[in-house]
Amino acid sequence: MSSRPGNVNRKARSIARRKAEQGAPCWRCGKPVDLTNSASWHAGHIVDDALGGEVSESNIEPEHQRCNTSAGGKLAQALKAADKAAASEAQRFRPGFWFPARSRR
Repeated sequence: MSSRPGNVNRKARSIARRKAEQGAPCWRCGKPVDLTNSASWHAGHIVDDALGGEVSESNIEPEHQRCNTSAGGKLAQALKAADKAAASEAQRFRPGFWFPARSRR
């Protein structure tokens, strides 16, 4: 979240705070969010930034700091695995992998 411009970050936290004050729990684990300690909660995206999510009422929910950071790690791992699988697929179909490359005369 710290990589976004300040105004966007403030807007996201404002939306999440308002929802938590209205009784919305952490959307990942369902437990109440303690707003007294600002370091213990985050404004979480339902559709993550990396997947095209935006800061809007429908996409921001309050989350515990631990729930948010653990989910981000899982997303990063999944994206890396997808990139690795795509790269290995491309490698299998490069010239010379299954059959010798044609000689250029």
